[in-house]
Amino acid sequence: MPLQYINEMLGLPELQLHSVLSLSATEVHLEASPVAYKQPCPICCSEQAVKRDGRNKSRKIRHVSVFGKKCFLHFPRCAWPVRGVINIGFVWLYAWVGPKEQYSRHFRTQPVNQALGSTAAHSARMQEAPASTVQRMH
Repeated sequence: MPLQYINEMLGLPELQLHSVLSLSATEVHLEASPVAYKQPCPICCSEQAVKRDGRNKSRKIRHVSVFGKKCFLHFPRCAWPVRGVINIGFVWLYAWVGPKEQYSRHFRTQPVNQALGSTAAHSARMQEAPASTVQRMH
């Protein structure tokens, strides 16, 4: 299946999938990057002062299951320095995942919805996630 259809199925318009990093019986690891080249500064709302310097480390986020397998998205953790009137730095902000989070917002709703009639431990077994993480999601 071409990656464009998997991208549409995941429902992440901010990312563009590039390749499948690994595929096993239980997990799928996908490499992605932001669609936009730059993101405006959150303070001055200007793209002109933002400088794009190479690629930073990769960030790994667990997303909803794909074809019955755990899905992990790998994308660059971009840090942008802003030059000019204000000298600050910021990281790329995504609508579907918060800063320093390991699970997407789409994934976080699944265990909560599944645990409505059961325990958090049962929901954690179904999602193959730590029980303490599922309890925090509630």
